[in-house]
Amino acid sequence: MKLKKIFLLALLAIPLTVGLLACKSQTAEISKDKSVTEERDAAVDVTQKVNTRKAELVGEVIDAWCYCSKVMGDGRGKEHEKCAKLCVAGGVSAGILTDDGTVYIAAKHQGYKGANGILLPYVAKRVRVKGWIAERGGIKVVKVKEVELLEKDMDKDMDKDKVE
Repeated sequence: MKLKKIFLLALLAIPLTVGLLACKSQTAEISKDKSVTEERDAAVDVTQKVNTRKAELVGEVIDAWCYCSKVMGDGRGKEHEKCAKLCVAGGVSAGILTDDGTVYIAAKHQGYKGANGILLPYVAKRVRVKGWIAERGGIKVVKVKEVELLEKDMDKDMDKDKVE
């Protein structure tokens, strides 16, 4: 029985380890690609696109599937942190659950890369995300420019901060 538990824990640890390694690798690649991305963003004023605007979001980093589907209960907070980290590390889309209950799918970070790598260390934590948001067909997405960890306890008064 003990051996079975150890085996199951080892199986659960593998995706998290792979995800963390991918996060580290992606961060290294992003720093290499930074000049290409900056050149492209300078050439195209991304704030002037019809359906895109600069924004600052405050909320919790979630894995979008567990939160939206409720297959794992509420799908947020400290009690869901381990599951959410495994999901995001495994490729499930990360999202930002803002204080007013709106979910933004973190669709992009830089160049042609998704945002899971930059958000993985912040899963189940309260953050401020700066970037660009867009909405179409009922889907809200954010291109993450930067992430800042906020010290405020997530369980206290989630209604005070607003999406800007």
